[in-house]
Amino acid sequence: MLTLPSASGQCRDGFVVLSGVCLKVEIRKDLISWSQARSECQQLGGDLARLPSPALLEHLASWVKKNNLSPQTVWVGAEDTPSGWSWFGGPRISLNSNMWLPNEPLHTGGDGKVLVTNTGGRFYLTGVAPTSKAEGYVCQA
Repeated sequence: MLTLPSASGQCRDGFVVLSGVCLKVEIRKDLISWSQARSECQQLGGDLARLPSPALLEHLASWVKKNNLSPQTVWVGAEDTPSGWSWFGGPRISLNSNMWLPNEPLHTGGDGKVLVTNTGGRFYLTGVAPTSKAEGYVCQA
């Protein structure tokens, strides 16, 4: 597991400040499920990250590149609910948002989860089945 250093004094240990939000990127050697990722993040005192703006998603992508990380997929804190794709405890994600990978999200029947997918160095949201696995996760505290 790779954990990166934090900005001093602004966030919990191991978290960094990106666009005013304390985030921690965890990259695993073994693939991890959404439920495992969420559980680990909660043990760190946070939850899977909410990235409600294109600017925050781009800031995360820039930070990952700057720190020589290259995950193809990481879990974030959003899911498909009966009322649509939504961030945890927060706003819905517009189906027309340019944050989605082209031709996404696919309808999953209200139980889908959201990955950030690295496509050609650009990060996009992708809706996937809850049984999918990813290389890591982004935690928010």
